[in-house]
Amino acid sequence: MSHPKAETPRHLGKFDPTWPRLTATKNDVFHIYSDESSQHGGSLFTAIGAVFTRNDCAREMAQQLNEIAASSVRFPLKEFHWTKMEKVHAKQYHDLVSLFATQIRRKRLRYWCTLIENAKRNNRDYNNGDAELGLTKLSFGSIYALASMRGPFNTYVVYPDKRTTSHAPEDMVHALNHRIQNDFRVDAEPFLKVAPTPSHESRLIQVADVITGIIAYEKNGNHRVAKPSPHKLALWEHAKRELGLDTFAEPTKGYVALRFTIRNFDFTKAKPPPPKKATKGGQTSLFM
Repeated sequence: MSHPKAETPRHLGKFDPTWPRLTATKNDVFHIYSDESSQHGGSLFTAIGAVFTRNDCAREMAQQLNEIAASSVRFPLKEFHWTKMEKVHAKQYHDLVSLFATQIRRKRLRYWCTLIENAKRNNRDYNNGDAELGLTKLSFGSIYALASMRGPFNTYVVYPDKRTTSHAPEDMVHALNHRIQNDFRVDAEPFLKVAPTPSHESRLIQVADVITGIIAYEKNGNHRVAKPSPHKLALWEHAKRELGLDTFAEPTKGYVALRFTIRNFDFTKAKPPPPKKATKGGQTSLFM
């Protein structure tokens, strides 16, 4: 299967009636792939992005991305990674962005990015001084926002980029199911598992990495430094054209925001944690 050719940039609201469209129904299985950008190194903002798609669409897109990565005989690409992008792979990255935008237009994919002002993060009072716990909680927002659009009667499998942490993924499964039960007043447990996965093993995590990296690139003003990377600057411009946006630094509005969402984290709604509750074995549970 060949990947889609680059198309004339169009606004997300315009669709080609010849494209096959998938209608999600009850009991579908959806995958959510998440990654962070600019969480280290003194950046003003951290961006946490998540890609949401049905499991069959995820397999199809992964195959297309494999073909894009191998499309240059001379410079095949092992992994798409925003911070490691090189000029020789510029075309492959442009094709990834074009494929992403096409899947958004075909209603086969949603994306959600939460922007966090790092100066306002308070791990001491809100996360028991645990920065890793704070990042995990912040990633919860993008993941839950996407799943809640489909409601509690489907199945969700979450694949965050694997990082070093002492917190069990089962704690996030419990927290996500608890939230959706409260919001929808049901007993369902639609979140099946959270499976941290190294990015080099998942093309869809790589998509989350690149798109989220592009957003953080502009939000942190890296496009305005004295000598910006020409190939990253070109990819940022290409992404704006493909997605029909003037900027990634502000929350998306209107119809575009239904499938490609950028939101600022609202610190006024953050609540200090309740007293710790011990789980079986005497361990303290995440989010509890």
